[in-house]
Amino acid sequence: EYVKVLRAATAEQKALEMRRTTLEIDTVAAEEMIYAAEGVLAPSVIYTGGSTGPKRYILRERKTGSIVGYVQASKGQVSFAKHSGKYVGVLGTKRYSSAMRTSVIEAEQIVVLQADATLPVPPQPIVKPLPPAPKPVSKPVDTKPVLEPKTVKPAGKVEAKPAAAKPKPVAAKVEPKPADAKPADVKPAPDPLPPTGLPVAKPSDTPATAPINEEEYD
Repeated sequence: EYVKVLRAATAEQKALEMRRTTLEIDTVAAEEMIYAAEGVLAPSVIYTGGSTGPKRYILRERKTGSIVGYVQASKGQVSFAKHSGKYVGVLGTKRYSSAMRTSVIEAEQIVVLQADATLPVPPQPIVKPLPPAPKPVSKPVDTKPVLEPKTVKPAGKVEAKPAAAKPKPVAAKVEPKPADAKPADVKPAPDPLPPTGLPVAKPSDTPATAPINEEEYD
C-alpha cells in the first residue's frame, strides 16, 4: 500500500509540473505576441448583426473607459461572448474606419490578459437641490368684535295720488274777415247798326243747310 501511495503522489507531482511548464510557455508566448488592440471586451448595442453588418464588440480602455476600437469576426471562428467583461488582447487585422472614426479589428484569436477587469464608473452629473420655497406670510387675524346688524323697520306704504289732469287748451274762434268787394267790370253796349231796309234774321243754333248766296251780302 505504501508503494501505491508513493507512485500516485509521484505521478500527480509530474502532472503538476507539466501543467506549470505549459502555463509558463503560454505566458511567455503571450508576452511576445503583438496584439492588434487591447482592452475590456463588451458587446455593442448598435452593431448587433443583421442589417447593420456583422455583430461587433467594443474594446474599452481599462483606466478611462474610452473606446479603443470595434472587434468583429466575419467568418465566425472567434467567440466573443465568453470573454465579455475581461481584459483581452486581440490578434488579427486592424483597419481605420473613417465613417465610424475609430479602428475595426477582424479578430483571429482572443487572449485573456486579466479575467477580473472592471471599468471605471462614468461620472454622474451633480444635481444641486432647489432652494426651499418661501413660506407664505400669514396675515394677522382681525380680532375686532363683530357687531350685529341693526334692524331697520320697514317703511309704511305710501299711496300714490293721481296726478291732476291738465286742462286742454281751447282754440280761439277766428271770425272770417269779409272779402274786399271789387266792382264788376261793366262793358258798354254796342252801338246799334244803322238801318239798311233789309229784314233782320234771328240768330239760330242750327247750322245752315242751304248754300249761302254771297251776292246778297255785296
